[in-house]
Amino acid sequence: MTKIVISTISEAGGKVNEDLINFTKNAFWVMDGATGLWDRSITGNNDAVWFVSEFNKYLERNIHNDASLQDIVRAGISEIKEKWEDILRSKNIADLPTYAEPSSSLILVRFDDEFKKMEYFLLGDSVLVFSIDGNYKIVQEDKLRMLDNIAKKEMSKYLNQGYSLAESRERIIPTLKKHRNMKNTEEGYWVLSFQEEAVKHAFTGTVDIEKEAYILAMTDGLEAIIAEYKVFPSYISMLEHLKLYKSFGEVYNTLRNIENMDSEGKLFPRFKKSDDASAIYFEVIKT
Repeated sequence: MTKIVISTISEAGGKVNEDLINFTKNAFWVMDGATGLWDRSITGNNDAVWFVSEFNKYLERNIHNDASLQDIVRAGISEIKEKWEDILRSKNIADLPTYAEPSSSLILVRFDDEFKKMEYFLLGDSVLVFSIDGNYKIVQEDKLRMLDNIAKKEMSKYLNQGYSLAESRERIIPTLKKHRNMKNTEEGYWVLSFQEEAVKHAFTGTVDIEKEAYILAMTDGLEAIIAEYKVFPSYISMLEHLKLYKSFGEVYNTLRNIENMDSEGKLFPRFKKSDDASAIYFEVIKT
């Protein structure tokens, strides 16, 4: 007998939630969308929401295909890219800069029918943490985090000069555009967007499950409670918390309390008061 426990959270940091989570019987995924740094929307609404919604619909149709996660993601990029280019042509938009394109982090996890094997795929700055039969692993990338830290240091300079959080972010837009133009390049970082080359640089793996698996996939908006605010001393300690409580309630309330207390980013420099915060906790117990 196999027991499955699933706990989820996906809360907007502002008016629009650009994150997306979803799961099926044998798979789940977590996405953290980023809209382009252009002066207008291309899809007619929020480009990041359009992008993650389109990829979500694609995954719902294809996640259980008899293909590797890499091949599934690669084909999805091709399909969504065609739709994006159709929109650009319909609006007579040519030579769109890279920084204007939407993108997303992506964590994909898939199990076989008997939950004896787990596959994972990660692109971007979301974090995957798991314990399988007592063996822990943390899967994350560092390149985008390094670029974000450079931008946050610049933000901090303006915050210390008395500018508001919104004013400080506006002043670092050139840096953010420079970094976004490095998307899916060797000198930059790899993320889900319209470049199939990124798939080659994803973190992937397959793990056997004998007795139990505890898995946490989260966007950087929730991960801030560990990486930035240090409420949990490690990713593993947060996983242990979820193993005990099976809920994100206390975690989320603490996250937002800290951000409300430091609403102008003086203690914790960041790009906005609160980021979207999303995660899936997935537990497999065999008896």
